Amino acid sequence: MKDLYIDTQEALDNWCNTQLESIELLALDTEFLRVKTYFPKLCLIQLATETEAVCIDPLALNDFTSLIELLTAPHITKIIHSASQDLEAIVHALDILPAPVFDTQIAVGITHNIKVGMSYHDLVLNYCEVDLTRDQTRTQWDLRPLTSEQLKYAYDDVHYLIPAYKKLMEELTNSNELNLLKTNLTPLTERERYEPSP
Repeated sequence: MKDLYIDTQEALDNWCNTQLESIELLALDTEFLRVKTYFPKLCLIQLATETEAVCIDPLALNDFTSLIELLTAPHITKIIHSASQDLEAIVHALDILPAPVFDTQIAVGITHNIKVGMSYHDLVLNYCEVDLTRDQTRTQWDLRPLTSEQLKYAYDDVHYLIPAYKKLMEELTNSNELNLLKTNLTPLTERERYEPSP
């Protein structure tokens, strides 16, 4: 899979506009800080298609129009693991709520697969047979430049979401639990849950 770091307007617009016309699945993750802030500070946005992953630096950009169109496109399923905090960070940074969303953590819970824990590490280990190193969880994501270790961690957060999604969809289809999944995903689309009143 090709990895790309985006910190210019031209690169962001070109990448987003290309994907808008060509994909139906998009892996999504974010890195943010919550220390000494009431709302999360969005520091990095990671996206992946089936062939390419990007890290978008929101601290270096001002115009997110093309990214907003991509994240709200109704024909593209946004695949996230444990989506609520990532969605909250995006709501406050970009003033949008991405949709439609597929939360792999919720999906795993519905499969009742006792071999898979609730963590992203467990998801990837079970469905992709990759044992990820999770050593950058508490890193200082607003400092620049990001290290190679930080970027590898960030790219890994989206590399495996689409393959895991496909296997989860197959399991849920075979067990006739897609309607239950839809019901459990609905609360993620309620914007008021991401806007608590100070």
